[in-house]
Amino acid sequence: MPLRLDSITNDSQDSSLIAWILQSGTQECDSAFATPDKKYIHMKRKIVDRSSGDKIGELIFTLQNTEKQLEVLDIDIILANETASRIRFETLKEQSDSNEYYEVSTTDQDAHLIIETVNRFTEPKKLIDTERDVHISMFPFQVNLFQDIDGFNQWAGFSAPIEAGEGTGLFVHGFSERFCMPGGLMSDKENDNDYSFVIGKVESFRDVSPNFGDHKIPFVLAMVDTALGVVPVAMGRDVFDLKELKVGCVIAMNAVVKADVAAPGVYSR
Repeated sequence: MPLRLDSITNDSQDSSLIAWILQSGTQECDSAFATPDKKYIHMKRKIVDRSSGDKIGELIFTLQNTEKQLEVLDIDIILANETASRIRFETLKEQSDSNEYYEVSTTDQDAHLIIETVNRFTEPKKLIDTERDVHISMFPFQVNLFQDIDGFNQWAGFSAPIEAGEGTGLFVHGFSERFCMPGGLMSDKENDNDYSFVIGKVESFRDVSPNFGDHKIPFVLAMVDTALGVVPVAMGRDVFDLKELKVGCVIAMNAVVKADVAAPGVYSR
């Protein structure tokens, strides 16, 4: 169940929180989708900021109908994002009844990264070798903040331009503000293939505080300009050191990138 709550709270394994999500969370869903054979069902529940009353995300439940009972296959959290990102699905990295992970590229193929699909059963066709509009949410597990991209490049070892090959006369000055890549390329762990390394520029941020039953889980909801466009990123102040967070700063993060593939209007009330 890749909820990814560990991006926003250190209490993500609290049994009472999980119990609320499984029990009250499912009972409070306000819309649903079922595959034509009724074998798979998605349900969703709004996540609302207590202070503003704004919808800031959704809990997505994936259920399987075994003819004897409904079984929970997966629970996801996604962030509200009205702007779609166009991506091309290149390679299926990992698959189960509950999750799929793909290597994808931006449509100009300048950027590659790993995404995790949400609401997968709303789309009956294969995704490989197709271009689709998806809605992106990012849930980091490692965050570094820099005043600007020069600060990041110095930290990353680009204190001065580096010649790209001896005698070429071409020099690499550092990373782009919108650089991203599959996270597994920088890890020697065999199963580290479900996240991405992403650099972006913070366009705005605000503190939000939704309720999960009796659990109040405040976190920072930032809008970050990345290779996938401006996307929402969730970060808990008790999880990450966010003292240097400000508009215009550069964020470098290892993050799970969730791509909601549900087309508008597929859910019914």
